[in-house]
Order: sequence, then structure tokens, then C-alpha cells
Amino acid sequence: MQLEARAKSAALKHKLESSKSTHALEMQATQLAMVIEQSKIQAVLMPLKSETLLYYIKVTLAGLNGAAPVKCSRDVVLLPDAALADVAEEKYDLIVVPGGNSTSVKQLAESSLVGKMLKSQDESSLLIGAICAGPKSFIPHKIGLGKVVTSYPLFKQDMEAAGYKYSEERLCIDGNIITSRGPGTALEFALACASATLGKDFKAEHGAAMLINF
Repeated sequence: MQLEARAKSAALKHKLESSKSTHALEMQATQLAMVIEQSKIQAVLMPLKSETLLYYIKVTLAGLNGAAPVKCSRDVVLLPDAALADVAEEKYDLIVVPGGNSTSVKQLAESSLVGKMLKSQDESSLLIGAICAGPKSFIPHKIGLGKVVTSYPLFKQDMEAAGYKYSEERLCIDGNIITSRGPGTALEFALACASATLGKDFKAEHGAAMLINF
């Protein structure tokens, strides 16, 4: 009976400690949203209001040209959760501009709404990420100007000419700006964004379980 009582007591203590740990992690969880440019896989990631979970990042796809389905260049169809205009006034922990082709990035670069959001984020020293051709959309909005960035190799001269310090590293983090090179570096980029947003080394904690070997 004493052994059984001790076992029950230990189980209850473990349950309480687990509950406290989960609550603490929930308090650190962040929310994100994604902006998809119409017809291509362009995007911007941003946080939205909602309940949080353990290691949970809320991602909302917001279409630059509305909430209609977006057909990507390889026939993948994405359904935005909202139009960008409807979520643009939210406060975000992270905005991410994924890559695409030059036409797609041009639409983001020419969007006054995207420019306004990126400038507000940068002026507040909040996180901004971009991968592949995405960093090129920084140029007209002068986002992170003078910082160390990388991108798809094709855009090296454009970034340097605009006043950025260019690196050929697979991943660059300079202050609040996170950039990466392309499809082959997407996982590293995603892990860096998750780690920066959650405030913990996500790769170190979960890399083995995800079979990450870089």
C-alpha cells in the first residue's frame, strides 16, 4: 500500500511539473501569417491572434491580390486564409518573403502595402526573413539596408548595388534580418526562423528527431 501511494504521489508530481512546463512553453509560443502573391508562390509570414499550443506557430496564408486560390508554377494550388489587406494592420513577430521568379518578387517589391508592413517591422527591429529571390524585394523599400544578406546567386549584383553587404553563406542572420539562398537551403532557413521566433534553438532540441544532419 505504501509503495502504491508513493507511486501515485510521484505520478501526480510529474503531472503537475509537466503542466507547468507546458504552460511556460505556451507562453513563449508565437503566431505567424503568410502572404502569398497571386499566381506564384510568393509570400510574407506574419503572426495572428489565436490560442497557442506547445511549440505552436500560427501560420496564416494571406493573398496579395485577395483570398482566391493561388496556382503555383508547378500546379500546386494554395488556398489563402485571408486577403493581405484584411490582416495588414496586425502586429507581427516575423514577416518572411519567400522566393519565386523575378516577376513574382517584382509584384511584392511594387506593393505599397507590403512596403509599409516591411518598413514598420524593420523600424521596430522585429524579425524579417527572405529566401531565394525574396531579398530583392527589400531593395525598393530599403529594408535592412547596409546589413549582411544572401539570396539566390542571380541577385548578388542587385543587392550589392543597392548597398547591402552580400554573403554567399547558405544562411545569414544580421540583427533582425534573416536571409537564405534557395530551395536547397529552405530547411535551414525555416529552422532559423522558428528558432528566432520562439527564442530557442529549435534545431538543437529537435534536430535528431527530424533526422537533420547539417
